[in-house]
Amino acid sequence: MSAVAFTVTGLPIYGPMEGPTPSQEAYGDPVYNDLLDSCGGHTGYNADYHYHKILAISSCSLEETIIGYALDGFPIYSNPQYKWKSGYEKTGNPTSYSWNAYTYTGGTSTLDKCNGQEQSDGSYRYYVTESFPYVIGCYAGTAKKQTGVAAQAMPPMGSVSKSSAFLCTINRDDLNRLGDVAS
Repeated sequence: MSAVAFTVTGLPIYGPMEGPTPSQEAYGDPVYNDLLDSCGGHTGYNADYHYHKILAISSCSLEETIIGYALDGFPIYSNPQYKWKSGYEKTGNPTSYSWNAYTYTGGTSTLDKCNGQEQSDGSYRYYVTESFPYVIGCYAGTAKKQTGVAAQAMPPMGSVSKSSAFLCTINRDDLNRLGDVAS
């Protein structure tokens, strides 16, 4: 698995499935299987923290906010005052391959199968939802792989703390429950 998007703080957002592909080897829906901490993420096998779902956002604003960008360049929004509803319905068992366990029906959702919506000005944006696929169901645009070398190295972090990269504060009980091995 790899990132489908990145938060505005630089942390990766993975899709709504945990584990390897092909489907017979996948670990299923990480939300349904209770693999995530109180922020909707966890540490992967390479000791990288990443999100699968955005559960809570530390923000002073109650306005609709860009929380990240998908690899196709479209923004991902969250709105603390409005809970967007996904158009996916659970039709199977999400403990293994999550894409076989959910079907896009549209239902009462105004979001498309990618978990986004075209705006009145013609722009497109994704929305985080409480239910599958949580952030992105598919790319509305074309994800592009960056090649080449960066123009210059990033400056040292200086006084910025490591915790500032998280969108929310991780609950210590979650770290214990998930078997955090960091010291």
